Amino acid sequence: MRTEDLKYVMEVYKTRSISKAAERLNISSQGLGKAIKAFEQELGCELFVRDYKGVLPTQICEYIYNDLSEILDRTSVVMRKISDYKDSGEPEYFVMMESVLSGMIGEALAEYNSKYLKNVVIVPLRLPDTEIEKLFEERDYTYKICTKELLKNDFYKTYPLTTLHFHPLVSSTNHLCSKTHITIDDFRGMTLLVEDSTRPYVDYFRRLCSAAGIEIRIKSVYDKFLIPKLLSQNNNYIFLGQKADISKMLLTGKYDLTVLKIDPAFETNIVIQSRKDSVDPAMLNSIRNKISFFSERYLD
Repeated sequence: MRTEDLKYVMEVYKTRSISKAAERLNISSQGLGKAIKAFEQELGCELFVRDYKGVLPTQICEYIYNDLSEILDRTSVVMRKISDYKDSGEPEYFVMMESVLSGMIGEALAEYNSKYLKNVVIVPLRLPDTEIEKLFEERDYTYKICTKELLKNDFYKTYPLTTLHFHPLVSSTNHLCSKTHITIDDFRGMTLLVEDSTRPYVDYFRRLCSAAGIEIRIKSVYDKFLIPKLLSQNNNYIFLGQKADISKMLLTGKYDLTVLKIDPAFETNIVIQSRKDSVDPAMLNSIRNKISFFSERYLD
């Protein structure tokens, strides 16, 4: 069943004339007549009959006309989508540090591409923030998902996605547990335990400490299951974690640990940094909606 055959049937049905339909379709009457006959043979039924009034649709033609019309409409939509996709040009690239958010943002972009016929590709990279910055500057990436506090270039526009909160975790015997008001100054002389010292929040926290005149030591612990044990063994150790990480450590019940309340709260903002003048609101909403539930439940 060809699209042309459907168009031929529609036009003959509307005009009730082979000659008028052929004129509108810009083909010969003989060619149109042959095409209609061939289509009737393909369907196994007669669609039109001739009488003194002209060319009239048969009962079966009347019965299936709306279905044929719908098939033609849907085919036209598909062809437009194919044309739009071909005209969309080169893909637009996202670059971001590899994280738990990468999968969700990738899913959001896939849904956005499918719905709006776009070609946006996410490129997750496990690199330090400084290396990500160099790649973004040197290569043809359109968007970067990063930590606002670590932005190196204010020339590009930024659009907020979510806020990551980090809560201090220490041994319950730590002297800070008895304080009702804790600030970053109370971390003086302590050692921060981290899973990966290249994480953006580690650099940010180091900068906050430096601005407050505090020199804080960083100790990388490559097995995160060792962190609760180390905290319980040394009151000079502190861990900054997100809700999901801390909940897992506390649920084991193996070690006596306490979450501190710090003022102001320690948080970083995840944003899209764009080379373009703006980010499509539909794309931005797709990503925000995808990560909102996860952010509230695990990243708070």
